[in-house]
Amino acid sequence: MSNYKFDDEMERKFMEKMKKQYLSTAQQKINNIEKALNDFINNPHNKEKTFEAYRITHSLKGSSASYDFQRLSEVAHEMESILKNIYNGKIQYQESMKNFLFDCLNTIKKLFEYYQKDLNEPEIKIPKFSDYGKK
Repeated sequence: MSNYKFDDEMERKFMEKMKKQYLSTAQQKINNIEKALNDFINNPHNKEKTFEAYRITHSLKGSSASYDFQRLSEVAHEMESILKNIYNGKIQYQESMKNFLFDCLNTIKKLFEYYQKDLNEPEIKIPKFSDYGKK
C-alpha cells in the first residue's frame, strides 16, 4: 500500500484537469440530448423516444454531479423528472412542456459555455417545472 497522499493543491489541480477533460466530452452529450429532445417533441407518445431523451438526460445529470457541476446536474434533473413521469405514464405530455424542456436545454448550453471559461458555479436561474404553471 502506498503512503503517497494528495495535498489540497494537488487534489485541486487534479480535479480541475478532470473537469476540463469531462467538459471536452460533455458537448457530445448535450448534442445527443438536443437530438433526443427534438425526436421526443416530434413524437411525444413514442415510448422509445421518451426513454431515449430520459436516458441521455439522466446520464448527464449523474456525470455532471460526479464532477461537481451541480447547476448542470440540477437542470438535467428537472428535465429528467418530467421525461421519467411522461414515460411512466404519471403525467401526459402537453405542448406547454415543450417550452420548459427547451428552456432547460438552453440553460444547459449556457452553463456549459460558462464552465468552459470558468470552472466555478455561475449564478444562472435554473428552470423549475413548478414555475411554468404560473406563467
